[in-house]
This record gives sequence, structure tokens and C-alpha cells, in this order.
Amino acid sequence: MANKRPTLDDLDLSLGKRTRLHRLLYEHGPGNGTLLFLPIDQGLEHGPVDFFPNPESADPDYQCRLALEGGYSGIVFHVGLAQKYMRDYAGKVPLVLKLNGKTNIPPDNHAFSPQTASVEDAVRLGADAVGYTLYVGSPAQ
Repeated sequence: MANKRPTLDDLDLSLGKRTRLHRLLYEHGPGNGTLLFLPIDQGLEHGPVDFFPNPESADPDYQCRLALEGGYSGIVFHVGLAQKYMRDYAGKVPLVLKLNGKTNIPPDNHAFSPQTASVEDAVRLGADAVGYTLYVGSPAQ
């Protein structure tokens, strides 16, 4: 017999965590307890090459519309894009604020991913969650 997925009632969560998780799991996206995020934080790490096949996808407003119309649970943005574009989508598309990020300078084998935003930034921007990338086993871990 398969294990039953725990509900929010099964978890010992503060009111704020419960509210934000409910919004992500049941009010946006599939709405069945599954999360589906649109990861726009990749543009910083990969550079513009990811957008070459579909140049329109490099436009953050296009990405926000895609998250809204595509039924995503939320969109993952770095702080600068969130500050500029989320005002028009507040309450419509949940925000996951990425707190760190790296570029391909230095090369990937260094994997240094400095903090670019704070939890306070996430609260100020109305984020429902934060994201943080770890490169386990890298020299800069």
C-alpha cells in the first residue's frame, strides 16, 4: 500500500508557513498538493544562451504571463527582477525569491554562489518562499 501524502494538517507549522504553503499547494498551480515552479533564476546562471531558441522568453513580463496563464504554482526570480516585475503580478503569481546565484565567471568547477538577497527582501517583496542553491562537494561549499 502506498504511503499517503501528508496534508498541511499533519504538519506542525506556524500560521505564516501554513498560509504560504496552502497558497502554493492549493490556490495556484495544479492545486492538488503538487508544486510546479517556473524557474526564471536560471538566466543568471546560464546567461542568455537559454533564450536564443525563443527570444520572447527572455522578457520577464512574458515569463510572468507564462507563469500566470500556464498554471504554475509560482515563479522563481532573483531580487532585481522581482522588484521590477512582481508588482503587476502580486497576488496572481506566487513569488519564490532566489537568495543566491552564480554566473559562469568563474568556471563552473568553482561553483561559488554568493548571497544576492535576504529573507527580509523576500518578506518585503511578498514572497511565499525562498530558494537557495547548494553545490554539495564543490570547493566553495
